[in-house]
Amino acid sequence: MSIPTPEIKLFCVIDGESTPFSVHIKPDDTIDDLKVVIKNKKAVDFAEIDPDKLTLHLINVPSAPKRIITLDNSEADDSTPEELNPTSDISEVFTTVPLKKTIHILVQKPVATDVKVADSDLVVQLRKQLSYLQGPTAEINIIVKPEKKVAFTWETNADTATLDDLNSILVKWGYIDEGSVEDIYLYSKKVYSEIKDNDILRSILKNRKFGGDNMVISLESPNKSFSEWKFNEVCERFGFPGGDDPDLQDLLPEFSDITTSPLDTAQSQAFGHLVKEIEARNKAFHLSGSNEATRSQIVASFLVWATTLFHESMFLAAEKTLTGRRGRGPVDYSVHARKNQEYTLSVTEVKKESFKQGIAQNVVQLDSALAKKRKRQIFDETGDDEDVKAYGIVTDAEKWYFLECTMDADERTSFKMSKIQGDLDFSASWTVNAMSLFGKLIWLFTQMQDQIQVHDNRNRTKSNKKGKTVAATNKAGS
Repeated sequence: MSIPTPEIKLFCVIDGESTPFSVHIKPDDTIDDLKVVIKNKKAVDFAEIDPDKLTLHLINVPSAPKRIITLDNSEADDSTPEELNPTSDISEVFTTVPLKKTIHILVQKPVATDVKVADSDLVVQLRKQLSYLQGPTAEINIIVKPEKKVAFTWETNADTATLDDLNSILVKWGYIDEGSVEDIYLYSKKVYSEIKDNDILRSILKNRKFGGDNMVISLESPNKSFSEWKFNEVCERFGFPGGDDPDLQDLLPEFSDITTSPLDTAQSQAFGHLVKEIEARNKAFHLSGSNEATRSQIVASFLVWATTLFHESMFLAAEKTLTGRRGRGPVDYSVHARKNQEYTLSVTEVKKESFKQGIAQNVVQLDSALAKKRKRQIFDETGDDEDVKAYGIVTDAEKWYFLECTMDADERTSFKMSKIQGDLDFSASWTVNAMSLFGKLIWLFTQMQDQIQVHDNRNRTKSNKKGKTVAATNKAGS
């Protein structure tokens, strides 16, 4: 039976800490064994650190409360710390009994040169991302307004990509018809610009690689005539119920807000002039069964006398050309704000039995007008998040349809439509229905005037703020 070897007590401290701890070790054990004992004693401090990765230094530093001991300040008795060889025996290091109230061993954790598995995965990911950013390949998420979600991811070479490549993938995903010509615009919070050539496209792709990989675009057909839009094509583009012969009353939600109030003095006088004018035209032209050109004069009469009541803020135009994202062409009649000439009302005249085509044409005109208005607000930094509205009328002078178009901040449009009750039959008594129609026109013009005033007030507020900022800057610099 062997005689047990007595253990010796050693006090240790972790490099950079102040609290010593004791361990017991046999004289014939090695320094490597001591590392295992220290690791077990301080399992939390040395979690995920193998014992052989610890470095032990022999020191002789008197113990003192709250004294932080490091390798740099651990010198004592004119001796320097000695790094211990893992193969040395304890008895070779401590040839005498260790001093009491003294710290004998300084323990150093390994320098973090080895990467953990999780960190290794991160490094691989970062290297992959760096390689992607430095290379020509671009994986761009395309968002096509007015949608908000990613439509598709386009993987291409940012150095060689072309507009034809982008058009091809837009055709593939159903955003452009094969053979059609669409202008593509880049859209961001304060930037709206046409992607005119391949160099601009490549520059955008490279910037998007560093800017979140999302590219928001909108598609426009400015070279398409408004009259080329077919009813079923518009239904498909805007999500209206189509079919071979849909009921126009079921085509869109009802525009039920229209009301008629008793005419005031000025409005009654304007209506009186309107009646006399139409009666004269009826006698001269025999309006019942008249052609499109003659009916156009009746439509003009209603619009003229309604506009005269609001002439300080709006004006009426005939055959004014509108160019927008859905096409271009003259608008039969339109009403505009005087200050900035923005469209507020688009009037489409139709021949008998062609109301579906007239509504389709009016819808794309309103959408184009509001898209221009929205872009101007973004450029001017006014009302970016406000819904914008415009109104439409589709008529053959006897039947009148009123439309409301609303566009939100993401350029999504929604429509409402109502047929005005009471057709104008110029072969019989027509003035009662004409008064009701004129009253609804007054209501419509009032809505447009209110929106113009809101826009003007917003611009005035912005201008005042800008003026105060400039004044404050000048004052600070003086």
